[in-house]
Amino acid sequence: LNKVDLLKLTLAKRVRVGESTIGLAVTQDGRHVAVSNYQPGDVRIYRADTLREIKVIPAVRTLPDGTRKVSRTTGLVDAPGNLLIYGLMDADGLWVVDAGKADFPVVLQVWDAGKMPYDGLLTPDGRYYLAGFYHSPWLGRIDTWAMEKGAEKISLEEPERVYEKHPVLKVPHLEGWAVAGDYLFSPVVGERRLAVVETRTWKIMGSILLVGNPVFAVARPDGRQVWVNFGGEESGLVQVVDVPTLRVVKTLQPGRRVFHLQFTPKGEAAYVSANLEDQVVVYDTRTLEPISRLPIKRPSGIFGTDRAHKFGL
Repeated sequence: LNKVDLLKLTLAKRVRVGESTIGLAVTQDGRHVAVSNYQPGDVRIYRADTLREIKVIPAVRTLPDGTRKVSRTTGLVDAPGNLLIYGLMDADGLWVVDAGKADFPVVLQVWDAGKMPYDGLLTPDGRYYLAGFYHSPWLGRIDTWAMEKGAEKISLEEPERVYEKHPVLKVPHLEGWAVAGDYLFSPVVGERRLAVVETRTWKIMGSILLVGNPVFAVARPDGRQVWVNFGGEESGLVQVVDVPTLRVVKTLQPGRRVFHLQFTPKGEAAYVSANLEDQVVVYDTRTLEPISRLPIKRPSGIFGTDRAHKFGL
């Protein structure tokens, strides 16, 4: 876990937090940083100022026969009320931790809402946590206003329609805020489409067909567009979806192996990392034309500082 001084552009602190760490979240009050680990299977909490370890929460499920299953953790987000929410990938669990209490108790454990949670997102208002499942054709939705209800299933399947399955070379990521207006745009594991869910009813209303298996589907801050990148042979492409018409309006070619997408805070530009081209391409989101190319060695994740003021990022 690295802490960077953004004024001096120097590394202020570094601590080892695991052997294979997959994500992190800063609590709502800014006092703590939580990390989720594949190895060892746990979530660890650190003081934000000193990076001193405060708590280790093992990700363990006790099965009916008494055996204990240790799990990777994933989909970690910060939520209102100083909550932390994440999935237990190998134990089919969704957990909620109250980071506002000194002992960081697990206040909710939901089991078997779906098979193998692989990532999660928080809606922009911070109310709903949505978990994606690798082996279940639905999302699991936790309402943080009514957590006692557990996780509701949100289907990603359309009645009387089946889509072709493709090999998964890179698992989709949900923590990019694919919520725009009244719609949730969800990548579907192994399928070349975005499922479109109407967020007032939480019912699927259709799909947007794509050129490849989606990885990130990121909504422009004003909700007018959703930009999608891909794994496999299509990893050098980005498709732009127009939200009012629910149609792909342009396919961009930033360069080989696009890893990440990030908008400026007001969405007038988008940064796209083309990993094998050693550059970040900056696009005008109105004209959809490149306006700058930044030479950067093997760029990957792009994270604007405005994320610090948003839930779930």
